[in-house]
Amino acid sequence: RPSVSIKLVAGMARMLSFAVLASAAYPLVGNKVHPTVALMHRSGRGVVHEHRLRVCNAYPFESALELYLGDEKLTKDKPIRYKTCSDFSPQLKVHDRLDFKIGKHQAGTFSVSELPEKNNQLLLVIHRHNAESTTASFDSHVFEESEDSQVAVIDTYTGMSSNKPEITTKEGRELLRFGRVIAVKPDSYSLRLVSRNNQTHAEGRLGAEKGQNYIVMRVGIDAKKGPSFPEELVVFPSKEGFLQTPLLLKSGASTSRGVFLALMALATALVGVS
Repeated sequence: RPSVSIKLVAGMARMLSFAVLASAAYPLVGNKVHPTVALMHRSGRGVVHEHRLRVCNAYPFESALELYLGDEKLTKDKPIRYKTCSDFSPQLKVHDRLDFKIGKHQAGTFSVSELPEKNNQLLLVIHRHNAESTTASFDSHVFEESEDSQVAVIDTYTGMSSNKPEITTKEGRELLRFGRVIAVKPDSYSLRLVSRNNQTHAEGRLGAEKGQNYIVMRVGIDAKKGPSFPEELVVFPSKEGFLQTPLLLKSGASTSRGVFLALMALATALVGVS
């Protein structure tokens, strides 16, 4: 039975890169995070809207990712390490391409075909497409404006484990479904990554603040090509950073209230990186 302090905001869609080119439409939902700046988009009525871009690196690799917008290096001297997220405020426009690189090697390219016309935060997550190749895939969403705390629950893990995140509220415990965005009241919540027999594999806390957006993300890979990385649960932003599984495991339709964006991603395999 769902607890009364949690409500479903929207479903989330994952775009899979089956070849070099893949495209999809995403249900996007939103929430205003900070009054400060960001991505600016001019509507047909001449109104300028501001957005912020949050990029999360769920691509399992020891080296951090660099992010480029054209020739501009957005990450500057702070590349995005695995299991972390970074916020940016570039002048993003339709048809812009965001290039992800590891050193000189291309990891993937994300191309924007449309932008929302409201004050929203954009979320972009890069991760491995599957265990057999180093090709990148993307998850992309836009948070709606809301006074509630919104939590995007994302699964980028590739392997045999079927563990799921569980949240504990004042009303009780509830499993969180991957591919969903939920709204919670500002409060402190316990989180666990649990197995089907209710065994705890990771635990920590989510300190939800009013009007803030959060990402709860399962990461890791039991790779057929390249090194494997343990199954872990990432919470961002969080004072605890990421929640690591004690066992260091290496294997183991809802209707959207938001707008729809047409987004396109070009995923390219890493060359010489394995």
